[in-house]
Amino acid sequence: MVIDYLQIGYYLPARFALRSKAGGDTWLLFLGYYTKLEIIRQYMSLKLLPNPPALQNFPNPLPHSDLLQSPLWGKIQEAAGRRVFYWGLFDDFDVNATDIDPSLRAQRSNLSASVLVIKYPLPLGKSWLYSPRLAWPESDLPQLIDEGAKIAKTEKSIFWKIEFSDSKFKILNLKLKIAPAAPLQYPETFIIDLSESDEALLAKMKPKIRYNIHLAQKRGVTIKWTPNCHPDRGRQPIGRVEGSLSLTETFDVFYDLLSQTATRQHIRLHPKKHYENILKILGDADAAAIAIAEYQNKPVAANLVTFYGDTAIYLHGGTDDAYKSVMAPYLLQWESLQEARRRGCKFYDFGGAAVETGKIDGWAGITRFKAGFGGKLTRFGETYDVVFNKGWYRLYQLGIKALAFYRR
Repeated sequence: MVIDYLQIGYYLPARFALRSKAGGDTWLLFLGYYTKLEIIRQYMSLKLLPNPPALQNFPNPLPHSDLLQSPLWGKIQEAAGRRVFYWGLFDDFDVNATDIDPSLRAQRSNLSASVLVIKYPLPLGKSWLYSPRLAWPESDLPQLIDEGAKIAKTEKSIFWKIEFSDSKFKILNLKLKIAPAAPLQYPETFIIDLSESDEALLAKMKPKIRYNIHLAQKRGVTIKWTPNCHPDRGRQPIGRVEGSLSLTETFDVFYDLLSQTATRQHIRLHPKKHYENILKILGDADAAAIAIAEYQNKPVAANLVTFYGDTAIYLHGGTDDAYKSVMAPYLLQWESLQEARRRGCKFYDFGGAAVETGKIDGWAGITRFKAGFGGKLTRFGETYDVVFNKGWYRLYQLGIKALAFYRR
């Protein structure tokens, strides 16, 4: 995308410029005089970033800042042994003149969008690329795909799976070589606006949800947070007093409850190390914490909640079914909402649902539970595979189908 600006101490609209046919100087009829002006050409340039920390200081382009496109998520992927790439889309000023105003030089590199690309290895030296929750200007997407093709050639990548964040984004309009695909992340979720008062939030909940929150409180369920939580926000960290849990023990409790829930609902979990990496990497950045619900000093439910940008996400959770009558998960969600608000988050994402997308195994009860809290159903964008090698892509699809059949 190219835009011409004119400099005579300040910017003037480019449409007033008169460029000579010889391609030389540009002149402007200004107050009755022809004045020679310098052309400052602003364009969007795509750069492969060697160091992701530069992304930390720029505003996220998403309506709800997305953890899955953050450098922190990239670190989690690297901890799992995957290679990651970061691209930045910059507004650059390409000025040949050496006497340009110094204040303009500072404006030449403004990051307007970024993308995290994760490389997943495959047998025979092949691989595939993945970008979850991509927010990218539609007009600059072909340029991004072209750059992705260069990386794919170097890394022997068969395709690049892209999940768009914006439900209105239609990649098909760009006439790229793509194939509609199934998402890896949840395609829809419930999001609560935390700017509303407690009374307003409770009023939007189903009566049963409100009743169960109060019932859990009445029955003496208490909520505690992991030791990495800072007490200056009013949280109750789990210390080493009266038999309470250390950070390591807290994680073990969380994973045990998560495993129980996965077994009951027939949900496949990530390797245990994945959850450990999330708590370690995000926890060290004060971007994640575990909340434990206790009943009579026994842990009965646990949430892993992340905090990034303006959004908190209920990422994972588990319960002990033997204590379902005390309604601990309802109070746990309510306290997680309060914690997100204390941290300055504007939104609380319930971490996925299956409403409009149809049946997902094990998600019916989960969706009913989350829907009851009154959040807005939010649909994310479509998922596409940008195919770089059609032959290998067909073989990959056959392999995926065979694996799915084997796991039945």
